[in-house]
Amino acid sequence: MSDDAKQKEAMEDIRTFKICELSQKPLYIHPFAIEYNQAGTDIRWECINIHDSVSILIHNVSRDVLVFVKQFRAVRYLSQNPKSVGKELYDDLDVSLIPTSQGCTLEFCAGLCDKPGLSPEQSAKEELMEEVGYDVPLEKIKFLTTYFSTSTIIKNTSNVFYCQVTDDMKVGKGGGVDSEIISVVELPISTFIPMQIDLFQHMPAAAIAIVCYYIQNIYKSK
Repeated sequence: MSDDAKQKEAMEDIRTFKICELSQKPLYIHPFAIEYNQAGTDIRWECINIHDSVSILIHNVSRDVLVFVKQFRAVRYLSQNPKSVGKELYDDLDVSLIPTSQGCTLEFCAGLCDKPGLSPEQSAKEELMEEVGYDVPLEKIKFLTTYFSTSTIIKNTSNVFYCQVTDDMKVGKGGGVDSEIISVVELPISTFIPMQIDLFQHMPAAAIAIVCYYIQNIYKSK
């Protein structure tokens, strides 16, 4: 079995799936509430604070491909399980009902800004090495934009970068660190010209918008 096949098998090897209440202090999120008065009406809004993050659009110009990462996302898998076939919240979910592949997403290389002293660019450089195996000089990591979570309950800022890499910058396998299971996926840039509607099922909306912007304003302008 090839390394890619082994990675795919491990990624989709979800044996149990349980939704439970947070019983201890969360590591990565902080729930809080905002209370304010709008036009004479008192409003209370429940929110979640999470670390700011970085994400990087990677264009390998040696082969004219965009480089993504594929991961199993538990919340996405949960959203694929309608109540008619799943169970009530806080119960075990039967993973035999829906293929676990439906919990896998195609995303930019990305990570949290959770290391003190690192700039967003430095965080992006670390993620490029860890997740996709590219050693990219800081000056090649170009700032693109900052956007805020579109969710009405999440406080988070994401710094978006792009980098144009070559095959000789690929010095490692990638795949993440510790318990992460990440596959590196390359797609010809022609896949997105025009944008294929099926990609909306697998990619976050923000990533699709950024790919479209990159192709229209940076790729096609060269």
